[in-house]
Amino acid sequence: MNISSLLTRLLLLVSGLVGITVGGMLLFTPVMFHASAEISLGDNPSLLSEVRSPGAFLLPVSAFMLLAVFREHWQTTAVTVSAITYSSYAAGRLVSILLDGMPSSSILGAFAIEVTIGLLASYVAIRSRSKA
Repeated sequence: MNISSLLTRLLLLVSGLVGITVGGMLLFTPVMFHASAEISLGDNPSLLSEVRSPGAFLLPVSAFMLLAVFREHWQTTAVTVSAITYSSYAAGRLVSILLDGMPSSSILGAFAIEVTIGLLASYVAIRSRSKA
């Protein structure tokens, strides 16, 4: 296994674990998860439905990223999915910062993680596609 393959697997492992963690918390404990970012969801079923839905998306997508750690022929696709997923979350937060103002420090921390994973995954995806 070369260093490039090892770094790709590490990126997929981190992407998958972050996504599984966040997705699981959004889906199963959204009130507690958002409270940690100083967000009060209350008990509105419509709002909770809107909040749980991204969690239901993140779980299988992140599971795919984790499985790709062990299946080399899935890695290019999984890294591309990681790039799209994390870059989209980061872009959404950037739009919100520009339109709504600065969020809490924990949200800014999530933004930093999303930007980092999104950029790294984009770089790896572009590099792996150009080699193909």
